[in-house]
Amino acid sequence: MLTGLTWRSALRLVAVVGCATMLMAGLLGSSTSRAQTATPTSTPTTVGSKLNISPDLVGFGSEPVLPPDGVASAPKTIKLSVARNQPAPVTIETPLLISDQNAPPSQFTIQSSTCSVIAPGASCTISIVFQPNGIRIRRAILLITSNASNGTQSVRLVGVGRQGKLTVNPRALAFPRGVVGALPGTGRPVTLINRNPVPLTINSITSSNPDAFTLTNGCPGVLQPSASCTVSAAFSADRNGAIRGAIHIVDNAAGPDSVRLSGSGRGGPTPVRTATATATKRATAVPTPPAVLPRGAFPVMH
Repeated sequence: MLTGLTWRSALRLVAVVGCATMLMAGLLGSSTSRAQTATPTSTPTTVGSKLNISPDLVGFGSEPVLPPDGVASAPKTIKLSVARNQPAPVTIETPLLISDQNAPPSQFTIQSSTCSVIAPGASCTISIVFQPNGIRIRRAILLITSNASNGTQSVRLVGVGRQGKLTVNPRALAFPRGVVGALPGTGRPVTLINRNPVPLTINSITSSNPDAFTLTNGCPGVLQPSASCTVSAAFSADRNGAIRGAIHIVDNAAGPDSVRLSGSGRGGPTPVRTATATATKRATAVPTPPAVLPRGAFPVMH
């Protein structure tokens, strides 16, 4: 936590925001942090009481995201208190500020606050909500400025955005053997379900082998939460032997999303292989051995 800082006038808001930026850069390794800005309330005189804050780190876990929409988390509570043995009430400056490296828009927002003046022995709460607009880890800092002796303090906020998924059932379709050239058989269904609490965008649904596998698309461009739709695939053999394909689904969910398709054909024309001419090998010449002369004879010289 930061200590030893007091907001004595509205003109020092810039210094507080700068402090938040440096703190975010130190914690996150980034120099691009930004803080929400607002006009502070009137500043009371510093008192000798100490302000206690718990916890100093709030983890929100992961929330699903279907870009650009993310799901809002359940609120997390931060408790501010002043011990009973402290000499005076502590006044909390408002509004509270969140320094968020991902802003705008902010990934963390203050849902509510009951904090104003905290008497010795009393406490109050601040509720924070995390709503990511993208995947990966998100971090921010909540700044709490007061007239307490330990001045401006901070609470680290951490959450994770994870990409939502599209439920596809089944993931593979196998069609019975068909006669080549026959009309497509009855379509077989594939069900798509959006189990995410935010709408899912379907950009396209296509067949990788439309000559053999034709599709009937019954899905909208946007699939609402808990909604489902159906794509039907029909098979028509266009050749003998094994035939393969796939349904490709392009969407804003985690993927890739596809369905394997398989079938086989019979009764089509059998391809005739053309005989390949074979080159005739030439006979290898055999050298004639030299004549053998009788012993004592000499070759005749010409």
